[in-house]
Amino acid sequence: GTCVDITSRKRMEEELRANQAWLRNALSVGQMGTWQILLDSRMVVASESAEQLWGFETQKIRPLEDYLRLIHPDDLLLVSEILVNPPPQFRLEFRVRPRGRDETVWLAIQGERELDAQGRSVSLIGAVSDVSPLKHTEQVLQNQTLELEARVRELNCLYAVSRLVQTQGSLDQLLERVVEIIP
Repeated sequence: GTCVDITSRKRMEEELRANQAWLRNALSVGQMGTWQILLDSRMVVASESAEQLWGFETQKIRPLEDYLRLIHPDDLLLVSEILVNPPPQFRLEFRVRPRGRDETVWLAIQGERELDAQGRSVSLIGAVSDVSPLKHTEQVLQNQTLELEARVRELNCLYAVSRLVQTQGSLDQLLERVVEIIP
């Protein structure tokens, strides 16, 4: 039976390797990466694709400070809060200016905390992805909504004016009333 065992183990190893390759590929195509923050040493172990999202040359491990320095000041507080008091699971979106690039990108991280035997948070582990296209679409939609609301207000105003025109006798009376209703 030894023959069969070795063959099936080989097949399992090959499948595992293929799955790992597929995952690596999926992560890079999807603008996604994986990371782990070691809380005691404040060091980060990140995948190659995660490093690229931040504009870093690939390095096995780097100080957390290197990452924090690139986060938009307005978003830093949110990130720091999670580092100080990590919930069991979290998802966060924040702006980053990757090294060597002029534009700001939106990154989303999702992760969870890892505890030691005593129940103390020892690390955070998770994935990071670039959600800039999504944020851009959100912004466009928001702008269109605001534009639409402004148009509706204009139309309501025009309607109110036209109702007045129908009910007022003289131009003087009309102008007095228009001044009252126009915001």
